[in-house]
Amino acid sequence: MASAGKGAEWAPQFVEFSSNLLGTVAEGVIDYVNPAGVRMLGYETDEDITGRPLAEFVHPDYRDLLDDGLSILAEEGLPLPLRLIRSGGALIDAEFVVRPMNRGNRAAYMIEARDITRFKQSAEAVRAREQKLQGILKTAAEAIITIERDGTIESFNPAAERMFGHRTNEILAKPVTSLLVDPAPEPGEDPCAHVRGRLIGTNREGLGKRKDGEEFPIEFSVAELRHGSQLLFIGIIRDIGERRRAEERIRHLAHHDPLTGLPNRHLFNDRLAMALSRARRGGAKLALMYVDLDRFKPINDTLGHEAGDAVLKAVAERLNQALRKVDTVARVGGDEFVVIAESITSVEDAGVVARKILESLREPIAFRTHECRIGCSIGISLFPEHGDDPDTLCRTADSAMYAVKAAGRNDFRIFRPGCDE
Repeated sequence: MASAGKGAEWAPQFVEFSSNLLGTVAEGVIDYVNPAGVRMLGYETDEDITGRPLAEFVHPDYRDLLDDGLSILAEEGLPLPLRLIRSGGALIDAEFVVRPMNRGNRAAYMIEARDITRFKQSAEAVRAREQKLQGILKTAAEAIITIERDGTIESFNPAAERMFGHRTNEILAKPVTSLLVDPAPEPGEDPCAHVRGRLIGTNREGLGKRKDGEEFPIEFSVAELRHGSQLLFIGIIRDIGERRRAEERIRHLAHHDPLTGLPNRHLFNDRLAMALSRARRGGAKLALMYVDLDRFKPINDTLGHEAGDAVLKAVAERLNQALRKVDTVARVGGDEFVVIAESITSVEDAGVVARKILESLREPIAFRTHECRIGCSIGISLFPEHGDDPDTLCRTADSAMYAVKAAGRNDFRIFRPGCDE
């Protein structure tokens, strides 16, 4: 009992030195407030506060909490959020508690208010950052996923849904490797070790797999993300299929004629060098044919370049159809084409190929209401008889082609040393 009495002596000091607003309210009017409460409400002395209704210090949006009386709040005994008004009109976010007091027949209550303004501002700032982050995740063009240390998917943004075809609720807690064809884990490999050892890196490339099983090229980067003791991995994934297709188109344009789609001179030179290398290794023959169109210039001059382009495209299609799959046809000039015929066994074989080319161009080429009739002059050089290198073979085939032109056109001729030089 002595200790209880001693504690009662300290009680007023606890009230005076508390950092929270402590006060008493009787009949709705404040009749006591501690120094912390005076400071919290922005006044000089407690006399500026006592004797005034509690409702004067409560923001109008929250006064309805007081309409039913403090007895209801006291019965609940739970902290509730409240907004108080400071001297000068500034607002305080507070956590408010009401407890009943025994004052005979008077309705009296002890009130306590804890200033949570900074806490609420911090919480709102965190919430705003989270909302901003969620907004970024939702609007990001890249797929963004987080991965647990066991290799399972922890979050999946809308771009990931669109990219992979899975809804978030379908893919959460599934292994991230279900989205990847390459790099795939080794049999029995620890998921965390797989992510750390094979996925972490900047702008690595691999193959993704959509829900329907379609595989597509991806570029991704994975980084570790620690939140306290929790370890996550965050992955940013891009579908690079369109980029790959664009790169392929650029490569194609660099090596192919834009009008006919045939190999251009640059690719022809590469193909000829490789064909000669194969022929040398296998001891095989090879024929190089220069094909120059006859009667093409009058078509351009009379019907225009649109007609000329249509004729060149038709010629390219017919040459492709006439030649074997092992042969190469390229466009190296305005109306000049070159053919590499590999794996021929004799001069006669070269003649067979040349006749097929002549026959393919015998029928007229239709352009609107016109029939464009052309032919071609073909000069042929043979490896190794007429040259052992690209320059010599090209020169001798060109010479043979001009000999055909001089002799009347629309024919072929195999180079004859001394005659066509």
